[in-house]
Amino acid sequence: MKSYFKIFLAVIISAFIFVSCDQILWREITIEPPQNSFELVLRDAEGGTFESNPSKSVYSAGETVSLKAIPNEGFMFKCWSDGILEQERTLVINSDMELSAVFVKRTWTIVMYMAADNDLESAAILDINEMEAADIEDSGITVLALVDRAEGYDGTNGNWTDTRLYEIKHDDDGLNGNIISERISCNTLGLSAEDDSELNMADPNVLHNVLRFAQKQYPASEYGLVIWGHGTGWRGGGTVFTDGALSERAPSVNSSTQNDIKAVAIDDYSASYMTISQVHQAISKLPEKLGFIGFDTCYGALLETVWEFRNDAKFMVGSENIVPSNGWNYQIFLDSAATQLGVAGATGGAGSGGPGGTGASSASATTTPAETLADCAVSAFSEQYTGMASASISKINLSKVDGLKSAFERFCASVISGITSSSAARNVLNCVMSDVLAFSYPGSACDMYIDLYSFVNQINNSRDSLFSEPDDIEVFSHMDSRRSSFVTALNKAVSSWSGNGAKNAKLGIYFSPLTSTGAPSYNFSPAYIKNSGDLTQSAFVADSQNWVPERNTTTATVLNKIFFTDF
Repeated sequence: MKSYFKIFLAVIISAFIFVSCDQILWREITIEPPQNSFELVLRDAEGGTFESNPSKSVYSAGETVSLKAIPNEGFMFKCWSDGILEQERTLVINSDMELSAVFVKRTWTIVMYMAADNDLESAAILDINEMEAADIEDSGITVLALVDRAEGYDGTNGNWTDTRLYEIKHDDDGLNGNIISERISCNTLGLSAEDDSELNMADPNVLHNVLRFAQKQYPASEYGLVIWGHGTGWRGGGTVFTDGALSERAPSVNSSTQNDIKAVAIDDYSASYMTISQVHQAISKLPEKLGFIGFDTCYGALLETVWEFRNDAKFMVGSENIVPSNGWNYQIFLDSAATQLGVAGATGGAGSGGPGGTGASSASATTTPAETLADCAVSAFSEQYTGMASASISKINLSKVDGLKSAFERFCASVISGITSSSAARNVLNCVMSDVLAFSYPGSACDMYIDLYSFVNQINNSRDSLFSEPDDIEVFSHMDSRRSSFVTALNKAVSSWSGNGAKNAKLGIYFSPLTSTGAPSYNFSPAYIKNSGDLTQSAFVADSQNWVPERNTTTATVLNKIFFTDF
């Protein structure tokens, strides 16, 4: 019996061992070998495509592939679908992957034309830092900055003194004094991202070529230009500026240019400048019309200036007065633009501030992108200079400038009809010098600009005491109604913010040179005398009928009658 039991137990144990071994063998057979190849699936995306090198769908484990996202015309790269921000990247393939690039439509390309080859060099570095502090990375807005530095004013960022072109990149550290933006090449300008080149920023060809480059290489729905630096208004020669003006954006005194300072983009290295007529020539030849022109300079908002650019852009922003050397705050401006005009807000607008308003205060579906950007500039300026009574900035609808000039010329015709004697001419001059809002550099031989609204209002309100024997009663009798028509035209074309709370739209005009004692001078530049033959004349001087002086001093214009007519 015991032997049978032993045999039975042996069979049971053998069966158990057999089953266990079979299970063990089965488990070992099902272990898979390591995978040595993987798939990379690259999905097409709206607004662009991609390149891969090597280009294939299956890669060996550990193999490296280079990827590059390529935006279509009018689009810009935002990121990869896995969140990587670099447009060109390298992958090591160790698993199956699926990727696509994300593109956004480029709504704006804005060119900053920064002529800082002068005493504003430090301000230029600060303003580039402000641009980098703004978060425009995903907004569809591209900012290019062409900046020319000087020697001896700022030693930061390697103390380079040549001309460089940057595509502005966001810097989380913000205002730290360091430029981190991407330096780019531009063959048309002869600029390399690696080599140093010096450009004359006062050359209109430089301005034209950088704008052409921007429109070709960074195509967008709209284009903007900001003229940055020193500015002296309409511009003619013969103006001397003293050290007292250097805290503002007035031209620095240079022995080679102090008697011939004109317009904008004043370049100390080349001892030259760009007249507003040359700026117009550079802009008017572009294949795409600008949506926006900004003047971060002194005396940008003048009737002479807006007349010059009336067909070159849709909206313009500038100040009729002196602008502090800090100029615009570009972090506030561009952050506002990214919010109002970025991909998410591209269909909406910032709203019109209206005369005396602060600009970008409320969204409006009817506001055009160009006006919205102008409103952003006005709003940023008002935020920066709140409490500074002398600060002002204006937004100009350039499509309305024709009507504004016509209304001003008609009012001037009534003034001319009233100046029939030397005493009347003296009365008008005294009224302008004592009662009309005016702008100049105190204590220096310089130019005097006056506010258009203030001039028209003061002359009209004082007409009975200024004019005793008008030579054309009918024309003179229309002065009050012409004043009203002018104000209506001004408010259609211009809206402004002023630190002193003034509600009237602010736009200036040139009145006369001043001596160092502040007295009006008869020594007008040929550039501001109609028919003088001067080749640098602005369009306003050539087209004005009733304001600017003429070579023939017997011609009846307001300035001729005040300064040159023998009664």
